[in-house]
Amino acid sequence: MLNDKDLDGFFDQFSSYQIALDLLYKRERYQDVLNLFDAMQEKQLYGTKFPRECVVLALASCYKLNTRESYEYAVKLVQDARDVGALILRKGLTFAAALALKHNEPKVAMELLALTAQLNYITVRNLRMIALAEMDRLDDVFLTLRSIIHQDVPALSRHEQQVCPETIAKVEESLKRIGDKEKSHMFEQMQRALRENNHLSEKGLEELLCTPMASRPVGRDFDRSPGPRIGSQISSYQRGPVRGASGVRVGPARHRQGLRDIAEGAAREQSPFGEGPGRTAMHTHGFPPCRSRF
Repeated sequence: MLNDKDLDGFFDQFSSYQIALDLLYKRERYQDVLNLFDAMQEKQLYGTKFPRECVVLALASCYKLNTRESYEYAVKLVQDARDVGALILRKGLTFAAALALKHNEPKVAMELLALTAQLNYITVRNLRMIALAEMDRLDDVFLTLRSIIHQDVPALSRHEQQVCPETIAKVEESLKRIGDKEKSHMFEQMQRALRENNHLSEKGLEELLCTPMASRPVGRDFDRSPGPRIGSQISSYQRGPVRGASGVRVGPARHRQGLRDIAEGAAREQSPFGEGPGRTAMHTHGFPPCRSRF
């Protein structure tokens, strides 16, 4: 339906494409996901070619296809988005980095992971350690493992501090390649400490990568159009109205003048001891004007 010429323009909103891409992905029609994503980019809806959730679905499909063509597609997609300053979600970057590792490109994986600020997230951290292990940079891997072991975090928060089975396997492969007995002994001690402190994940990296994204927080749906520049002379009470996804006004509201206010204002103007016309105007209209963001 989205490609039907008779309905051209009827479904021209991101939500329509996101639903269609999601359904295609669930049905494992990964190449169709990329084809539809390309068609959406050609339309450049709302002035952008890189809607965040749609980009994640495209990169996830590239990961599932796991071909050289899909790898090159993913790298180009990330690069094109970065060239225009579009933000790529951490979920999408981890799919692209994992695909790079599958194609023996650990350096590219490291570059992709460097684009996210969430370096301590479980998938990001494990992918980085796998990339470092593939480059035989075990000293850097051990630094990360030590930080996990020595970090004092509550038991309920240890999910982000866990090490996946694939990471352990890649470090062991690197140790066999370099043949360093001292480092092998150190890694055995680290494994013991990780196990004792419940830092070994029972889930594989693939399962963690493909976990569905959480629902958007309400705050993400607020209007985020540019406000006053940093350092400008504007007080907090001068901010304009902000509406959430439900349409409920959450910003400061101006006082709405009623009949009683009008009557009191008229009485003050007639009284010799009133505030006077100038002061009355300041009383009724003294609020700073609300600057609309819409």
